[in-house]
Amino acid sequence: MSGLKINGSAGAGHFREAVTEYKLRDYDRARVSLGLHYPLLGTLAREQINVLKAEGRTWESRQQVKIVHLKSLSALRSQYVLLWGSQQKLKLCKAFLTDESQVDTLLRKRKEAGLLLEADRNEFMTAFLLVRRDVAHLTAIERRALKNISMLTHEYAENIIASRPSLPLPCLDKNILRAAVIDHHPELILLRGIIEKQLGVIALAHHSDIQANVSMTGNGDIDYPSKQEGYGLRVQFNMDLPWDFSKAERARESAEQASLKKLQRKLDMLSAQLLIDVEDYLQRYYEALENKRFATQRVKAALETVRERSLRYANIPGDVFEQLQASRFTYYRTAMDYIDSEILELQSRVRLLAFHEEGEREQETAVEFDSVVNENFLKPLWSRKGPVLEGEIPILRAEYKNKHITQQEGYGVYAWNSRKLLALAQAGEGFWEKIKDDKINRILLSFDAKQLEGLALPSGEKHLRRFILTAKDWGVSVGLLLGEPTWILPAHRANLLLTIDKMQNMGFDFIHLDLEPNQLDHMQLPLNYLLAHLLRTVQAVSRITSLPVEIDLHPRYLTSDTNNFCLGCGLENLDDVEVTLMVYVKNRHRVADIVREIMEEYPDISFSLAQSVEPLLPKDESYAGASKQEFHNALTELNNLTNHTLQSIYIQSWQDYMDMQNEN
Repeated sequence: MSGLKINGSAGAGHFREAVTEYKLRDYDRARVSLGLHYPLLGTLAREQINVLKAEGRTWESRQQVKIVHLKSLSALRSQYVLLWGSQQKLKLCKAFLTDESQVDTLLRKRKEAGLLLEADRNEFMTAFLLVRRDVAHLTAIERRALKNISMLTHEYAENIIASRPSLPLPCLDKNILRAAVIDHHPELILLRGIIEKQLGVIALAHHSDIQANVSMTGNGDIDYPSKQEGYGLRVQFNMDLPWDFSKAERARESAEQASLKKLQRKLDMLSAQLLIDVEDYLQRYYEALENKRFATQRVKAALETVRERSLRYANIPGDVFEQLQASRFTYYRTAMDYIDSEILELQSRVRLLAFHEEGEREQETAVEFDSVVNENFLKPLWSRKGPVLEGEIPILRAEYKNKHITQQEGYGVYAWNSRKLLALAQAGEGFWEKIKDDKINRILLSFDAKQLEGLALPSGEKHLRRFILTAKDWGVSVGLLLGEPTWILPAHRANLLLTIDKMQNMGFDFIHLDLEPNQLDHMQLPLNYLLAHLLRTVQAVSRITSLPVEIDLHPRYLTSDTNNFCLGCGLENLDDVEVTLMVYVKNRHRVADIVREIMEEYPDISFSLAQSVEPLLPKDESYAGASKQEFHNALTELNNLTNHTLQSIYIQSWQDYMDMQNEN
């Protein structure tokens, strides 16, 4: 604090003083004083300098907090990237080591049969030792990253399973990055603030060696027991002047100017270094992207080699097994390099984000239809026992797909409330006779979460198998109906695949997917992105099951101009996938025109048709209110208009259909 100061004091004491040569007086005195003190010249300047320096230290502390936060965030992101990368690599290592003992056994047999040299056998087995060495190294990196994350977050983080880091997209405009560094980098802001304070110090440094102050003090006192009062007033001026004050003044000013020059030089050097870092990290980011493209191409080539040699090994005798093992090791090394390229790209992004972070979160818009890194191809494919759900596009575990059901006279129904339908079937009371009378030959069963839990029990599975067997006895096919739209997205696709893996062996005749992209409109994802991932989901389902697969689609998704993405072209290339067109229109001729146009566009796809009897839909979209006889007549006319080329006509839904009157 500088400027005017107030001081005061209060006290009491006992005194004895001589009144005459022979007489002493004893008394007590109480005194109160109050004064003002004001610094002048150099004293005032020094106090103001001290205030400025104190403010500078406070400013520096606040900016240091921001600097530490920025560096800690970058460090945390960097460690998380390392954690994710090491865990991805460990997956590949463990996949490669899955069949070490089987490979060793086969190589020994080939060596004993004179088909392989011992040196070559040892070389093949050395690959497994190298992978084990990688496991030890990667485990150390993983543990270190976990401990660093725990330290940076002050939370226990020893059991994190990292998902792919979701970082904002970095700004790639060099001019914007340079401006952001100069204007907003906390280290530069800190130095500029200190320099501003130093300029204020220099302005006050003149005459700071001449110390002076003026003070005024007043006091009042009272003596006891006489109660005599007294007072006093004092005004005082003090000055302390060095003998050669001008020389001292120049010395102090020179010292402060030197400090300023040092700070300005530091600011210039730091600014230049940060601008160099911006260009360097930007170039490294571009380099990382190119490196990732190169690594992607290498790993795809190695992946195709594994696929090709896996097929050859299944059909061609000789040294193809050794070639397969060599290709697996090559794929392992290229896959590890690919993950390294991803780590490098993410680390480069972390460095750029330290300079400027105002971009949106990364959002995937491009879809590749084969996993670039898939540990399934490091597992023993040659033994035909690869696990079903390890990769995003799993390996087909059956060598041959079941054929789709042939066209039969009758209709299918969506049973979203399967609990009620199964209860009616179990109760009997002519359930199957009524199903037959209503010309129903396909039933799509949907299950809620509680039902799925019950089906995991032996009793639940037994009841479902009995229902399906009874349905077959009555000539009715039963399909597994799955209709959660989020299963389209990569983050939730595994849930769909796991559900199918658990349910497909319970006797179902086919799997029917009702995954509608329009139900994800609230997520504001591009339509071509959703259609691409819908195709990828159907592809994944087709690969993990030997059952035929059906997919519901609105006709608009099969028009050739739908966001420049040809969903129908992709579906044509899948094995035994049938499309159900959801054309909710009562005008039969309009429906037939839509269906014929799409069937002509995609002649290699088998099509069914869905019609609605739901009362909630508009009258021109639903047959609600019509009798069953009128509805059947309309469906017969549709079959005739489409030349009986439809595999089936599905009714949406079973409950609403059951509520329809037989006749008006």
